[in-house]
Amino acid sequence: MQTLLRNNLKSHMTRNRMTSTIISMALGFIIFMMVSFRLQIQNNNNIRNFKRGTTPALSTTSPSALNPQHLEPILARHMDIIETFSFVTFDMVR
Repeated sequence: MQTLLRNNLKSHMTRNRMTSTIISMALGFIIFMMVSFRLQIQNNNNIRNFKRGTTPALSTTSPSALNPQHLEPILARHMDIIETFSFVTFDMVR
C-alpha cells in the first residue's frame, strides 16, 4: 500500500504542485479582498464623519477633571446646536 501511494504521489507531483499553487493564490486573493473591504468601510466612515461631523466624547481618569457643575452652564449656553448630552459616572467600587 505504501509503494502504491508513493508511486501515485511521484507520478502526480506536477499536478499536485499546480493544485497547491492555485489554492494558495485563491486564498491569498480572498484575504486581500477581505482586507481591502475592511479598509474601504473604514475610509467611508471617516469621510462620513468628516462631512457630517462626529459625536464628541470627553473622558478622563481623574474624577475631578470633568466636573458636571462646571460643564452644565457651558452646555446650556449652546443648546441651540446641541441635541442632547449626558454624563457617565465612574464606577463606585474602585
